[in-house]
Parts: sequence; structure tokens; C-alpha cells
Amino acid sequence: MDGDIEAAAIEQNERATPVNEPGARLNDLPLGDGDIAVPGMGPYNIQGDKHGNSNPSTRPGTAAGSTHVAGPRHSYELPGTPVGVRVNTSNSVTSVGTARLPDSAERDQNVTRASSMVDLGNEMPRRSGTLPATERVKGVTEAEDAALDKFLIDHFKNDLFDVIKPTAAPAPASRFLKIFGLDPLGREQKKDKKLKVNVRVSLAALNRMRMRRLQMKLAHQILRMHYYKECSTDWEDLLKEYIAATRDNDYIRTCIHRGIDDPFLVGTEKHVDAAILNAALLDIPEAELRKEGLWATADGEDKRRKFNFVPPVEKEPRAIGGTRMATTRKQKTQLFLQRVLFSIVGGIFLVGPMWLMAVLNAKYVSLISTSVFVFLAGLLAAWKLDDPKTVLSTTAAYAAVLVVFVGTSTAPSPGGGS
Repeated sequence: MDGDIEAAAIEQNERATPVNEPGARLNDLPLGDGDIAVPGMGPYNIQGDKHGNSNPSTRPGTAAGSTHVAGPRHSYELPGTPVGVRVNTSNSVTSVGTARLPDSAERDQNVTRASSMVDLGNEMPRRSGTLPATERVKGVTEAEDAALDKFLIDHFKNDLFDVIKPTAAPAPASRFLKIFGLDPLGREQKKDKKLKVNVRVSLAALNRMRMRRLQMKLAHQILRMHYYKECSTDWEDLLKEYIAATRDNDYIRTCIHRGIDDPFLVGTEKHVDAAILNAALLDIPEAELRKEGLWATADGEDKRRKFNFVPPVEKEPRAIGGTRMATTRKQKTQLFLQRVLFSIVGGIFLVGPMWLMAVLNAKYVSLISTSVFVFLAGLLAAWKLDDPKTVLSTTAAYAAVLVVFVGTSTAPSPGGGS
């Protein structure tokens, strides 16, 4: 009995109104080759819609939550569908599951619901103020990059290139050097009344400019992800570049202690750097140079312009950062002098209070000298040591030594007094 009812229902559905007939309902459309019949929603083709719905987003099957399946033809049961599904795989109809066919009222309700969902999807307005990633014009991105470059140049121009002019009132250290004739600027000013300047180009600032550029681009993309749900394809590369730039900046900071041998500073204090800057400034208009205190004079047989740079501090041209042998020799010498200096300072800190307590045998002298030397030793330890615990232990050990001196100097002699 049940089989007869099911066969009659299938036969009735196959005799439905043709597709091209006016007034045909979705659920009455005949099954084609590779169609899936969803009760209440009409047939849905596995390989593609054959019933005039070329856009997958407007197919009746998608309105009910079904999925377009591409590939070999098999039997599929759509999840979440409470009724049976018929699948046509090779010109033969197979019944999957057993359930009643919907009546005419339910079919009309499903068709109305599907049509309203399709109309809602087509009528949704596109977000104003943005375009999909595939429709964005390449020229807009190039214009944004040009504006960003201009902003970065204006922001970092004083950090990238600097003209250092001597102050009107020299520092005390400069006065001391002039007394012994060790100030190259003072010697040169006596020969030439024109103002001499130092010119410095910072490659470290160039890396900071690179970091700022990447940071601004990443922040811009994060905001577009948050507000417009847009994800660019190059954000991973930008993040890798930003991490690399940050790591490079950490290394650049470690080179600052090299002083004149810092490879990230190009300055007129060095012979080769001065020649590089002199050649680079030849193409700059003289009016622009005078604004920054640079003067060019013709010098030599070829009358090539030469700028008013301070004479280099180097005695002879050297390689960038110095050669390996010269750098190693210099480091060894510096470390030796540092050890000698600390040994002298340590001896003064130990012998000085002892002499004061022995010569000026008074209680207040011992207490005051101990307090002052412990305070100075603590400052010295805090300056040279990094670990706070090491600073504390060093200061405490030195204070303990001075306390022993105070005790021995203020103790009464065995034969004197009561």
C-alpha cells in the first residue's frame, strides 16, 4: 500500500507543468539530468542550474539552505531537510527516505519564502565608501603610497640629514681642548674665517622611517578588517617586513657605542664620508645650500667645488667600521685602559678612607668619610652594573669593609684611659 502511494506521488510530480509554461511553480518544475528534487523548493541541478538561474546566489536551492555540489553524480541527502529527497543521477529516479509530499498550501508558502529571500539578497545595498578588493583601482593605491612617502619625508627630513653648526659659546670641554691645541674646529677657524660645519646623514633614521611606513600600512589594513571586513593579501608580507625592521633596529642600537666607527652614520668627521657627501652635494643648487649654512668654494686645479666642512678627525682614511685587525686592537686597548682605571678607582676607595681615619683620628671624621665613600661607591656600582641585586651586594660589601676601619680607628688603645 505504501509503495503504491509513493509511486503515485512520484508519477504526479513528473507530470508537472513544464519550465517554459507561464505560471509554473518552483516545486512543479520537472527533473532534468543531474537534478536534486527538494520537496517544497523545486529541482536543483548538481552540475549547474538548467532552469534559467545562472547566478548561484539566486537559485531556489540556496534559499532553503542547500549547497551546490560539483563533481561526480551520486545520491545526496541534504542535511536539515525534514522530508525525503529524490536524486536523479543517470536518467533514473531513486527515492531516498520516506516522507509525505507537501500539499499545495505548503508549496505556495515555501515558494513565497524563497522568492522573498532571493529578492532580499538582490536588493541589499552595497556598503558606501568602499569597493570590493577586485574592483579597487590600482592608481588609488599608488596615490596613497605617494602621499605616505611625502608625509614620511617631511616627518624625518631633519633626522635623516643634519647640519651641525658650532655654538657661539663653546662648551667647557672645547675651551680645555683649545688650550692644548686639540680642537680641530678652533685650529681651522683661525685659518679661515668662514663658518665650518659638520654634516651628518643617518642611516639609522632611514630604518626608523621604514618602520613607521610599515606600521602605518598595517594599522590601515587592521582598521579595514575591523570596519569593512576586508582582508588584503599582502598583510602577512607587511608583518614580516615590520618584524625584520624591528629586529634590525635593535641591532642598529647596539652600534651606537662605536662612536666615530658607527656604520649607520655618514659624517664629515671621516675622510671617506666627507668625500661622499661632497660629491653628493654638487648637484644641489647653491641657494638651497646657503639656507643651511653650507658654502661651496672652487678649489684645486679642476676648480671643483669644495664645501665648508670641518676637517676630519681621522688621521687617515679608514674602512667602514674599521678593519678587523684594527678594531680588535682598539677594543683590547680600550678594555685594558678600563681595567686599569677601575683598579685605580678601587684603590682610592679603599685607601682614601683608611688614610683619613688614621691621620684624623676622630669619631666624626670616620663617620662622615665612611658615609661619603659608601654613597659614591653605590653610585659607581649603579652606573656600571646592570643587576640591582649585584649593586646592592657590592655596596653592602664595601660598607662592611669601611665599618671595620671605623671600629679599629675609634677603639680605645689598650694602655690608655679607663
